[in-house]
Amino acid sequence: MAGTRQASSLMVVPIPAGTSRTYLYLDRLAAGHHSAFGPSHLNLCLALVNQLSTLIERIEQEKKDLLNEDALDRRIYLADVVTQNAEMVRILKLVEKVSNTDLTVLLQGETGTGKTLIARAIHLTSDRAEGAFVTVDCAALPENLLESELFGYVKGAFTGAQIDKKGLFEEADGGTIFLDEIGKAGLGVQRRLLHLLDRGEVRPVGSTSYRKLNVRVICATSKENLLSDPEAPFIKDLFYRLNDIIVQVPSLADRPEDIPLLTEYFLEMFKNQTGREFPNFSRAAMQRLVRYSWPGNVRELEKAVRRAAILSEDGEAIGVELLPAEIISNTEVTSKQVPTSDGLRGTVQDMERRMVLEALEANNWNKTRAAESLGLSRKGLKNKITRYGLTPRGA
Repeated sequence: MAGTRQASSLMVVPIPAGTSRTYLYLDRLAAGHHSAFGPSHLNLCLALVNQLSTLIERIEQEKKDLLNEDALDRRIYLADVVTQNAEMVRILKLVEKVSNTDLTVLLQGETGTGKTLIARAIHLTSDRAEGAFVTVDCAALPENLLESELFGYVKGAFTGAQIDKKGLFEEADGGTIFLDEIGKAGLGVQRRLLHLLDRGEVRPVGSTSYRKLNVRVICATSKENLLSDPEAPFIKDLFYRLNDIIVQVPSLADRPEDIPLLTEYFLEMFKNQTGREFPNFSRAAMQRLVRYSWPGNVRELEKAVRRAAILSEDGEAIGVELLPAEIISNTEVTSKQVPTSDGLRGTVQDMERRMVLEALEANNWNKTRAAESLGLSRKGLKNKITRYGLTPRGA
């Protein structure tokens, strides 16, 4: 005890709660005519400890719930990659495995397949989620502009450089930068990127000093092989530095079973954006969507669904006549056909009900674990249980 403070009687009672050792300490000073603590004081103290224990447990549980909700909120961004395709599911599982590592990821796939969404999912499920997610289209700028945009420049570095400018790599410090169409970057940019990956530092254009950065780099390309294009040479050392993990994103034509899911997702998204209810697609229209080859992939599907939804009439199913001409006239057939449920909504709801029930049974109806396995919040799972009238077997 501090100073000359002396106690004639003291009582120390452990509080059985929380993750750290906590005690309730009481004392009585020697000065005055205070008597020693007795049984009545101990009983009062134990009652107080009991209340404190309950309060501490509740506070710690609330903190734990908040952390769990935060993790689920970040995981639910994976749902933006809407799929039931086995290869896409495998990719999403891989995303979760590599998100909290420093491995570089190279996404390969046709334009419009969702590479940006997958890159964002890696960022949002990582411990960098609170940092910036910066996207750069390397095909959109000539090399000299791309170099100064990525790495920044100092005043006087070139004509028009009136002030120092921070580059996009510095903007992404502590977060993630996504370099789309990395194969379009010139050799100068490639050399600087290789230095960053090897040394963790950048040098702005016109500067003589380097700046340390902590940034994760994810790259993407629509080329099958970055090293095989003689018109766009790519540094071998950089290629091998980028491909710790290569993810081949399938085209929409290779995952036709996802088209009903994506269509439902886009209709719901447009409803949230506009506040307007949209009808479902007719069976004939859905068959056309599934059979179309989708050279523009998911991006083209989103555009087609948006167009048809805007042109639709309230209360009437979206028919074939509202689809773009290239889809109506298309005769190519993909390897899989539209599901046989009555309408899109029935198909999606049947599948969702089955997935929710399977997750609950696999986790012995533990709602927290089931929600986590589905990428839902606990509240969202409860809503689906109520909507589908789900109950444990034998209940």
